[in-house]
Amino acid sequence: MMFIRLVGVLEVRDDEGSLCTPRGAKARAILAMLCQAPDRRRARRWLEARLWSDRGAEQASGSLRQALREIRKALGATSFRLESDRDMVRLTGVETDLERDRAAAAQALASGREFLEGIDILDPAFEDWLRDERARVEAQLGIRRPDQVSATARLPFVIRLGGLSDGVGSFAGRALGDAVGSLLSEFAHVSVYGAGGTPVPADLPREGMALHVEGVQIQDRVHVLVSLSSIASGRIIWNQRAALPAAEADFTGAGDLPPLVFQAADAALAHFPQLPECQNGPRRANALIARAVGEMFSYDRARLREADRLLVEAEGIAVSARVHAWRMLLRQTCWSSGPSPNRPGFWPRSTALPARRWSGRRAIRWFWRWSG
Repeated sequence: MMFIRLVGVLEVRDDEGSLCTPRGAKARAILAMLCQAPDRRRARRWLEARLWSDRGAEQASGSLRQALREIRKALGATSFRLESDRDMVRLTGVETDLERDRAAAAQALASGREFLEGIDILDPAFEDWLRDERARVEAQLGIRRPDQVSATARLPFVIRLGGLSDGVGSFAGRALGDAVGSLLSEFAHVSVYGAGGTPVPADLPREGMALHVEGVQIQDRVHVLVSLSSIASGRIIWNQRAALPAAEADFTGAGDLPPLVFQAADAALAHFPQLPECQNGPRRANALIARAVGEMFSYDRARLREADRLLVEAEGIAVSARVHAWRMLLRQTCWSSGPSPNRPGFWPRSTALPARRWSGRRAIRWFWRWSG
């Protein structure tokens, strides 16, 4: 009987025990997909959709035929184990390590090995299958990996108010700081201090980010200076001036305040990876996730690609269900609206204005709560 090892680097041995692993990543992926399929069989179209999702039907079909030829060549005298017709592809007479010795497979996964380790196929459909299959295999074997990203300590985000006159000026400063803090707490791994003008604990660690709000009321407008700084280094990250209409009945929904809130939150999300305390480990992963969130809601094609790159980098640093959840949302945003010249299917749903895209952020709060 032919043997295929799925935990760790994929390995194929023929009936005599000789190594006969195909060299190509997609050929190896086909064998793994067949091993994990009911009755060891998959439709040709199913395989084509997972491994060549960016190609037309005719080209994908040709690529699958070539990959099957590669597999048969590698299997040699055992190639009869791979059967195919115009609709289906099937493996027969095969046993995997997940079946032969589940305890050893579970021990390998618990020690840090992965299902299909080292398979590098840049196709979003395959990446989704691989991620889901890894999670399914680990669940079946009782492997529970800690979410290293969510478990790490949250960074402080400190709101500091200064130079604000009593009355409307003070209320404007608090409203601005609270809005930025609330928005960031939804999309970044932070703990907010100083919201609502409450005292900031004196024993906070010197890390994270501070939002400074200063201003003065002149006639019918409140003029504010808003800045972000690194608490550890004291370096100013971003600053902006604005004039808020003091006479407006609900000034929080008009004038310069809403754009200012969004700009401050965007700047904070973008600069988390630059903080000295976010240069390695789970905090680095959290910082990359935060920046990716800011990029993905730009709805700019290049920035959407950058968001995906950042999430992949974060996933390589620390285990986190949040990365998986955000990549799911990113794929829904990017791949369902049409082709692009460089990567078919990668097209943003909208080129909406900032206020509209931030209302979209609020609409997916449920997604963040589920993922975090």
